[in-house]
Amino acid sequence: MAIEMLRSTHERLLKRAKYVTHDLVNTQQSFLDRFLIDIKQFQTDVTDFVEDYDNNGPMIEGLPAQEASDRLTHFESRFNDLWKRYETFLAGEELFGLDKTEYIHLQTIKKQLNYLKRLYGLYNDVINTMEIYYETNWKDFHIDQITNEIQEFQNKMKKLPKGLKTWPAYSELKKKLDNFNECLPLLELLINPAMQSRHWERIEKLAKIHIPHNDSSIFSLKHVMNVPLIKYREDIEDISITAQKERDIESKLFSIEHEWRQREFKFTSFKNRGELLLRGQETSEILSAIDDSNLILAALASNRYNIFFKNQIQKYIADLAICAEILTKWMQVQNLWIYLDMSELNDSIEPIIVEQYPSSIRNFSSQYGSNSSGSYAVRNICKHPEIYPLYGDSTRALVFRTYGPWWINMPSYKEMKKNFKRWENKFTSRDFIDIVYSNLVYSCTSINIYETYNPGTLEVVYVGKDDNNGNITWHRVWKFPEPFSIILRDNREILINN
Repeated sequence: MAIEMLRSTHERLLKRAKYVTHDLVNTQQSFLDRFLIDIKQFQTDVTDFVEDYDNNGPMIEGLPAQEASDRLTHFESRFNDLWKRYETFLAGEELFGLDKTEYIHLQTIKKQLNYLKRLYGLYNDVINTMEIYYETNWKDFHIDQITNEIQEFQNKMKKLPKGLKTWPAYSELKKKLDNFNECLPLLELLINPAMQSRHWERIEKLAKIHIPHNDSSIFSLKHVMNVPLIKYREDIEDISITAQKERDIESKLFSIEHEWRQREFKFTSFKNRGELLLRGQETSEILSAIDDSNLILAALASNRYNIFFKNQIQKYIADLAICAEILTKWMQVQNLWIYLDMSELNDSIEPIIVEQYPSSIRNFSSQYGSNSSGSYAVRNICKHPEIYPLYGDSTRALVFRTYGPWWINMPSYKEMKKNFKRWENKFTSRDFIDIVYSNLVYSCTSINIYETYNPGTLEVVYVGKDDNNGNITWHRVWKFPEPFSIILRDNREILINN
């Protein structure tokens, strides 16, 4: 039963095929005639398109890049329609068994349009991207991202076919990218937060254009690019560097101001009379901080970029100098007041003279001592001082064996040499002696140095404080101001300052 149905179906299919074939044979000629008419029209359209393309297309020599890009868009749209029709007619020719028609001009234009699309596609991308850049708000301008994008565009240009590199669009595109790329280092300087209104005003004055730098809502890259950056490169670099240097100065001034706003004077009580005295340690730290600030301000005062802050720097220097002077005098008066109070002075103040003498010798240099006599011993300095002329060159006095090389140039040297005999040595030295007081040395307001036999040999005086652990802290209290010599006339001392 199934075989009979299959045979019947096969017979009906054969009859249908014969019918369709007969019908196609009858209608083929009409389709072929219509096809030939359409292909002839297509050939006419291709000829018109090629002529129009050659006369008005994007390949016209000297055509501006933007206009060429617009023409490319127009002709590319028309070409795509023709190409679809070309593919249809090509299939029709194959269907009807006709020879394939070659459209050489159409193939050439297709190749040209592919090249042009790569060039002008890149051109349009660059133009559109730069328009976005120019409208970007200045505060949202990210130099790193833009630098990477420009570099990517330049890499794409390098990959274009060599034939395109002679076209005006390529030259114009390369010029745009190169100019913008050349401006990027300057834009990086200008985007620095150190740029203030005064710096933008200098650029406005330089370029003679208005820049809305004070209105952040409208201030964008296009306002900056309106400035001929390359033309004024050196001036803009100088303005930008000045802005950065001024920001460094401003930061240091701010840190100094902040530090002194935090500083406080601390007082301590004195004999149940209230907090009257400045604390010595804190005050000493303040004076040290003043010195540190003065060092910074001195460096800023000599900085060539300090013009905008010059008055502020000078004011800070003057204020710190006054502060240091007041604190120093305050501490002097405070110490003197404490000393007077310790002396328990009454309403009728009488001077109190306290005499103190060295009790022993802790250490001394090898240049002290005696050539032959035991009288010239270092221990002589511990004796009670005697008044001239009971001593002078007497053997009871402490002897310095060497002077300084400067002494022989003093006016009094020859006369001194006549009156005093000393052992001549072929060397000079710097000697020292470490003396000990058995009692506490009182505070003093001045130190007077009296010399007779050894003019000018004393250079410096230090006092040391023992912490009972064998550690001594030394402080210089007197330094030799300038050389002097002594001439003796009629048993009188005459000091000659030099």
